[in-house]
Amino acid sequence: MTLYIWSRLELPEQNGAAGQRISHILGTSLWVSLILVAITASFGGDFSVRLVAALIYFPAAALWLVYRSDWCKSSRRLISTWVVFIPLIFEYKLMYWWLRFASLEQVTDAYKPLHEKYAPRVLRLLVDQGGIFVKIGQMLSLLPAGVLPEAYTKQFKTLQSRVPPRPGSEVRRLVSEALGQPVESVFSRFDEVPIGSASIGQVHRARLADTGREVVVKVQYPEVSQTIESDFTNCERIVRLLDRTKMDQVRETKKHYINELDFNKEAQNLLRVRAGLCKQFPEVRVPEPLLEFCRPTVLVMT
Repeated sequence: MTLYIWSRLELPEQNGAAGQRISHILGTSLWVSLILVAITASFGGDFSVRLVAALIYFPAAALWLVYRSDWCKSSRRLISTWVVFIPLIFEYKLMYWWLRFASLEQVTDAYKPLHEKYAPRVLRLLVDQGGIFVKIGQMLSLLPAGVLPEAYTKQFKTLQSRVPPRPGSEVRRLVSEALGQPVESVFSRFDEVPIGSASIGQVHRARLADTGREVVVKVQYPEVSQTIESDFTNCERIVRLLDRTKMDQVRETKKHYINELDFNKEAQNLLRVRAGLCKQFPEVRVPEPLLEFCRPTVLVMT
């Protein structure tokens, strides 16, 4: 009941870091209580009470522990992906065999309803899964006209500028954890609203507390590095079923994407580019990373 009441409230930043902590505490308290009741009933109740504990409370507690595990989180992502792509692959393959002897005009017209049906579903999946899925959608949206059906290209183009950002409170927590100190100790101002969000993170304006220097802070989403292996495994399976000739491109994309996840490497690359360009072209402005504030998941630059 407490969990339900909390979920129905509409408080400022309720979905932020503080709200998530409260939800986690309430959920944990519920299941700990169930476990305690089950243990008490097993050792102190009559046969019917022990039977209920064995058939209901203990299995419920075990399911909760499995649900909270990393394995289950990965499995949920896998299931969500295949729930969309299994019927997609089946219907496209079925249409292909059905129309294999049709004329080009007939084939194009026949596939249009399928494109219109599945393009929004695939976009919704990419946004919900985040990380590598959003990145793939952005890359697909840049392909030349005619490579992908127009319905898919139109949907994927929205990922160039409309990736949903995370709450500012959650980002502040991530920055604090990465730097090992409160955000207020490093920045005298940290804008809650990002100036941009992408597949692996988002960027916020801030001001350094010690020098008053204006900077931008790039923050990586925590689940990106945790799910990259399983996400690319899913991508390879899907591409293998749709078009085996694209497997090498998927593997090259994986290598490039993994390099993007280390912001310390990005900081070093920025320094090299800055050193090379600024000497020859003083009018060119290249961001300067502040290495004392850079971490694998946080990049602070001017």
